[in-house]
Amino acid sequence: MEKNLLKYYIFKRLESVGKHLSAYPNDRKPKHIHGLRLDIKMIKAVFSFAGKVYQQKYDATRLRPLFREAGKIRVSGISIPMLASDSGIPKKLISRLQKKEDLLVRSFISNCSKYTFLIRDFRKEISLPEKLPGNNIIKKYFKNEIKKATQLLKLKDREKMHRYRMKIKKIMYLYNALPPEIQKKIHLNEAEIKKQEKKLGKWHDTYSAMKFLSPGYLLMEESPGFSNIKEKEKKQFNALFAYLRKKSLR
Repeated sequence: MEKNLLKYYIFKRLESVGKHLSAYPNDRKPKHIHGLRLDIKMIKAVFSFAGKVYQQKYDATRLRPLFREAGKIRVSGISIPMLASDSGIPKKLISRLQKKEDLLVRSFISNCSKYTFLIRDFRKEISLPEKLPGNNIIKKYFKNEIKKATQLLKLKDREKMHRYRMKIKKIMYLYNALPPEIQKKIHLNEAEIKKQEKKLGKWHDTYSAMKFLSPGYLLMEESPGFSNIKEKEKKQFNALFAYLRKKSLR
């Protein structure tokens, strides 16, 4: 089996983060914000796996400031267009939110060089075992993670639904990092997981927009626009919960 597979996988993800950081100040395309956050999530998934199977600590805490600042822009970029499409949300409010988003973008761009050095330093610190653990250990890891994910659906709870979404994404990030011969032994229902991810993503976009608006603008809660968003989220959540309770990841 190929040596240093996990280490080289993380190096590729860090290389991708660097490319997104280099490109974003020039074109400000949302795909770079989304891409670098996705890369960091993949790194965190591998570290989580490695920590459990090798019983050592692998920490991505140093990437947290970059991840969080990019996350603010990501949520803003998804939420504002959704809110702007609702005629019940005042245009003045949308304008204020757009100005805040612009400040976030400017601040992020001003720190891109700092984040680039952060990525380079972080790369130098990475040390992982050369070989993957045995197949039985890997299979047991996936079995336990799937069980944990499924248990989150016992209660009809939005935060647990959000955690379920993060769990299955983490499962797939790691699964895709493994060689095909190992993937075949894990027996994931890839088609079903992709379908779930799509449904979860649509719900989460609405849920995020609702949360994005409500904390700073509580007076909006009685407006038609906010009521529309809450009703849309409620319908999506109820339908999603009913669907997921009937499906299996394996």
